[in-house]
Amino acid sequence: MISLTKQHENRYTAYDGTLYLERRPQLSPFWQARTSFQSKQTTKSTKCADLRAASDIAEKWYLDIRYRLSRGEVVDARYTVARAYRNFLTWQRSLIVTKESNEKKCKRYEDTWNVLKGFFADLSVQAVTASSLEAFRAWRLEKAKRTLSAKTIHGDHILIRLVLKRAESQGHLKAVPTFPTLHLKHVSPDWFDLEEYRQLVKTSRSRCAAVKEKNPHHFEERMELHAFILMMSHGCIRVDECLQLRWADCSEPTENKRLPFKNRTILLRINDGKVGARVALGMFGAVQALTLL
Repeated sequence: MISLTKQHENRYTAYDGTLYLERRPQLSPFWQARTSFQSKQTTKSTKCADLRAASDIAEKWYLDIRYRLSRGEVVDARYTVARAYRNFLTWQRSLIVTKESNEKKCKRYEDTWNVLKGFFADLSVQAVTASSLEAFRAWRLEKAKRTLSAKTIHGDHILIRLVLKRAESQGHLKAVPTFPTLHLKHVSPDWFDLEEYRQLVKTSRSRCAAVKEKNPHHFEERMELHAFILMMSHGCIRVDECLQLRWADCSEPTENKRLPFKNRTILLRINDGKVGARVALGMFGAVQALTLL
């Protein structure tokens, strides 16, 4: 325990009066650490009611600040990760005008932050280190209501890294810390095998045939769903990508008319897919889907 000088019951000093430990019992039982550097004052809650434990936390915090100052690093304990995130999100929203960002991306950031803020919100950007990231991983696994994959943790790290990079570019951080290496297992997408595809198409066709005579309205709806299945399967596109397709996004090569049906193709322009804008090559089933529609 560091040597403390008692000023009164709720205030102690250390390091020749450059570090204060104080509390206001009527407001909170926790001890607050306070120090000054570069003509500014900063405070940190130890979140401890016990003086001995609080003094240990305060000493580590104080020495870390002095160490960073001695190395010429940027030290701004008031610039928290929560504040850095708000600035980052404001910047991302400003990029929507130039189409460098979009609302969907900003919404993903917000959803991820709603989970991360329980750990990072009150930390200063300088306090995010390799060790605190390891502590975050343990906290995330403990708080999770289900088993988390390495890919989920990796997604959390991506947002924190982006926030810190933005803070670095604005001069609040000297360098982004080294993030833990996650060993992600990359596997092929779970496409249908041939038997599963045949079963799906057969079931869809039988559903269409079942209502063709008795309910023409339902028949049209089921044929649209059948076309939807063909378009996704033969174009290798996702549900959301298929839903956003418009007629102008589908272009059929002129040589299709001279080719056998199973050799025909179609180009599908995806404007806002999971991996960004791209052009998908639809096989004959996608051509049949457009014919049905």
